[in-house]
Amino acid sequence: MKQLFFYLSLLLGVGLLSFSQGTAQTKRALVIAIGEYKDHGPGKSWSSISSVNDTAYILPALRRQGFTGDDTRLLLNEQATMTGIRSAFDHLVRDAGPGDVVTIHISAHGAQIEDDNGDEIDGLDETIVSYGAQLPPRTATTDFETLQLDYFRDDEFGGYMQQLRERLDSEGDIVVFMDNCHSGSGTRGTAIVRGGAPPLLSPKFDAGRYRLQDEGVFQEPGSRGGGDNLASYVVISASRAEELNYETRDEQGRGVGTLTLAVSKALENLVPGTTYRNFYAQVQATVNQRAARQNPVIEGTGLDRELFGGDLVQQTSYFEVSRIAPSGTDIEIRAGLLNGLADSAVVAIYPSGTTSMEAGKPIAEGLVTRASNFSATVKLDAPLGLRHSERAKAWVFLKSKTSKLSPVVLAFADPNPTRGGISNHLSAAEIETYRAALADMPIVSFEGPPDLALVRGQYGPVLKMAGDGQDFVEVADEYDLQERIRDFTRYQFLRSLYDGDNGMLDIQLIPVVNGRPDTTAIPAYMDLGQYAFAPGDEFVLRIKNKTRWPVYVNVLDLQPNGVINAIFPNTQVHPPITPEELRIEGYGERLFDQFPIAIGPPYGIETFLFFASRELINLEQVATPKSVRNGARGVLTDLESLVSTAFDEEMTSRGGTSSSKAATSDGSISSVVFKIVEKR
Repeated sequence: MKQLFFYLSLLLGVGLLSFSQGTAQTKRALVIAIGEYKDHGPGKSWSSISSVNDTAYILPALRRQGFTGDDTRLLLNEQATMTGIRSAFDHLVRDAGPGDVVTIHISAHGAQIEDDNGDEIDGLDETIVSYGAQLPPRTATTDFETLQLDYFRDDEFGGYMQQLRERLDSEGDIVVFMDNCHSGSGTRGTAIVRGGAPPLLSPKFDAGRYRLQDEGVFQEPGSRGGGDNLASYVVISASRAEELNYETRDEQGRGVGTLTLAVSKALENLVPGTTYRNFYAQVQATVNQRAARQNPVIEGTGLDRELFGGDLVQQTSYFEVSRIAPSGTDIEIRAGLLNGLADSAVVAIYPSGTTSMEAGKPIAEGLVTRASNFSATVKLDAPLGLRHSERAKAWVFLKSKTSKLSPVVLAFADPNPTRGGISNHLSAAEIETYRAALADMPIVSFEGPPDLALVRGQYGPVLKMAGDGQDFVEVADEYDLQERIRDFTRYQFLRSLYDGDNGMLDIQLIPVVNGRPDTTAIPAYMDLGQYAFAPGDEFVLRIKNKTRWPVYVNVLDLQPNGVINAIFPNTQVHPPITPEELRIEGYGERLFDQFPIAIGPPYGIETFLFFASRELINLEQVATPKSVRNGARGVLTDLESLVSTAFDEEMTSRGGTSSSKAATSDGSISSVVFKIVEKR
């Protein structure tokens, strides 16, 4: 009690220093800190953690940013029962108004419990452990229905997030800091861990399925998407789903949450114009220094917005440093061939938080010496002056690319003319207009066997696949033609990546029969050794990791007409499929039976590309329109930029290709081809 009194006294004595905002906004905060849990007896009680100490850091930091008075609500220990938590969120939603800024900070144990509505890919909900919760037994329990009542589920949290975003409207802003843990892997070492208990399960839970599927991050599924009238949001979590969240020690030797300490330090040094993305880089650097095995996570729709309701800032794509060698001049980055980083690509290193190369001075420049699909090794012209634990303080920008793309050959004629049919050639004037629009695009050629043909369709110009005459896309005008050719180039590039070796993965397409995956039905969906599906058919994916280390899997669909669809991850579906959920343990497998894939036209040969990487990857942006990419980080797989500028003059003069074979130690690309037929 004396310790609690000391910290509350410290909080009340903090002065106020905040940055001015362009518009009047009410700043509201909800801080939940549970360090001492209800005593249920030996083996049934959650351990004590230092969450109350966190408030001595986060509350003063928020006060300095203008979160003061009656608009800041604090729940400590026994106040944070399920009733108390719900009441606090109800008040927050009721009091919030258009344009307000809301910060939510949660320091507590986290846990997983059996999903109650079928919306989780692994069958487990992520939760905040309320004050009255009992520690889950190590095995399934018949008391599940009673015990689960004291766990605050991600679905309920998501419901409150959605209500807040609606109340705050498009000018509002929400940031959530989650300093807890949802890993079920147990405690490592002697450090205090927030969470780490086994999942709370009922006897009916399918334990076999649980072993096959990985836990997801704590999400707010109800808050994703929803149109233009919702407030932006950002969630910063203490660790990835598969990691533990360790406590650290402050300068006085007191236990404190690693994320809380990092957030507080970043807020102390906050300068006007800092975006959430820049802010996260500072937080990440501190966490990496204090907990080497822990990696914080950021997600949301407001990453490039200035903190606490500020303006949106245009952020140039960048890459993260994954390793700094002792020499300081050799680094590895989380980007590779998928980013245009073949051998001899030139990069520049800037301090993290730099919005563009024009906005700052580089620390060093470097040359890519070895590239794989997902990573690259760089030799710098000067030491970074950073240790490996400080790698988050550096961002990598691409100065000049190399690529193995070949120009798209375009013809202005029907590749498959019908004898006696009506001419679908364009007029000479139309052809001249289109050729002029493409003249400055090195990715287009008019010489050689065509890849695409621009012809007159029923309602206007249409791009057709030259090989089989299938429609690729209708073209509105010459500017639209430029974009559609870039789309096709991206498609061709992805097809070129697969080298015929399904090294890391075993993959099955399992037909769905009578609403359930049925492996015995596979022969009925085969034609001469190849999968064949008709419109109306459905299948699910089963993916097995053949390696001993965990991998993250992404799946892209390349349609016969050149269109690219994101299968996994896909944040445009409900519930969203996030990159963090797509981890497969070493020698493990996943059955994605909650996400059946429905078949429809166009007919022809369809290709699924499976990207496996030991690092977290996100290829969704390859297929997702720019208009819905608000939350995409754009730092791991910037294929859009690669295709748009792959054939600039500098790159062409460098030869454009790399003669070295891509290294595959960090990942692989697998392929499954199937036919879409009118009838089976």
